[in-house]
Amino acid sequence: MQAYGILPNNAIYPLKIERAERTLAYCREELELPDVYIKWFLPEDEKPDGVEFTSLFESGDISGLYDPGKPDQILIRADLQIDETCQTVAHETFHAFQHLTGNYKNVPAHELHDFFENGAVGYAENILDRVDFKNTSQFVNHLMGKDYSSGKRWEKKDGGSRCIDPDKAKQALRNVGRQLIDACRAAARAAEDPGASMAEVMRLERERQGWQVRFDAVLSVYEASCKG
Repeated sequence: MQAYGILPNNAIYPLKIERAERTLAYCREELELPDVYIKWFLPEDEKPDGVEFTSLFESGDISGLYDPGKPDQILIRADLQIDETCQTVAHETFHAFQHLTGNYKNVPAHELHDFFENGAVGYAENILDRVDFKNTSQFVNHLMGKDYSSGKRWEKKDGGSRCIDPDKAKQALRNVGRQLIDACRAAARAAEDPGASMAEVMRLERERQGWQVRFDAVLSVYEASCKG
């Protein structure tokens, strides 16, 4: 067994987070899943300098993990290449689908492992060709926790085209904007502080970049809602 640690999101390269979240957004909508979120992990002995694990767990040699006991999260190894990260997100999200829908209950016990793995491998195949990484509306819906399993939506269909609620889009923009402002201030303070370590400066800059990605996505949706 290998010991692993859960990393804070600000320790992950922002582009990797964005691609992973966009992949998860696609999978959740296609599989009609409730909110699912990503946690990132690394082997305990590969902890980056200046970063603290938020918790520890043990498992075999893994790239990702889905625990039915925590059905609203998937674990993704943080040192995968971006393409492999997206494939792993799709793989683990399909495991969430399998468990949440209970479509394994009639499978004999000795066939369960193959059933789970063959299904997840098949679903993740060609995921990079299927995901539209420029689908801003889908991305923002996911970040806001849209529940595809119950029909509770903050958007509605009108004549076959999606109409976004301007008030809710504005509130989302304000919320993310405040987070971005705080992240910008923290990154600027660290950059100007001669006592700040390079690891801390880089961590805060990654966090700022991550909030910038979210703000740009929400801004695009808000602008679309105003035009509608």
